Amino acid sequence: MASMSLPIQRASRVVVSKGGFICLGEVRTKEGELRFYNLPGGCVEPGESMEETCRRETKEEVGFDITAIQPLGMDFYNDYPSSNGKYRGAHNVYYRATYNGPDKSVYGADGDTMTFSWVTPEEALQKLKEGPESPFNEPISRAIRLCAKMLPEVPVMQEW
Repeated sequence: MASMSLPIQRASRVVVSKGGFICLGEVRTKEGELRFYNLPGGCVEPGESMEETCRRETKEEVGFDITAIQPLGMDFYNDYPSSNGKYRGAHNVYYRATYNGPDKSVYGADGDTMTFSWVTPEEALQKLKEGPESPFNEPISRAIRLCAKMLPEVPVMQEW
């Protein structure tokens, strides 16, 4: 158990949408086994706002710039200690944003164990329901449901 004297890390997660689809990440072991699903995001760096974290982490993890970042009015605390031992958990704040760039496949950086793809909100919710248990499933599902109410009608999937 992490020491209660350690601080809590601030983090942001973002539901990125484009044309009725959202960007969902799959976190896998090095052997390829699915561990859990996640959204782009990560820890706030010193002097950085939560919105700046959303932009930076999405660019780092997925490779494109996002716009129209808006808070969803929800957050989630996890009590998993950080891998570097500096924090006893993370306070994740959820946002929504859009990607208006050219159509493209979505994937993680080289060597990453997290890859991203475009899915409908319904597909994402189904994956979270049927996939491995994770404390992140419930808050991610809530964030997706909130955003799905704001997304345009889902178009027919095109090859990206």
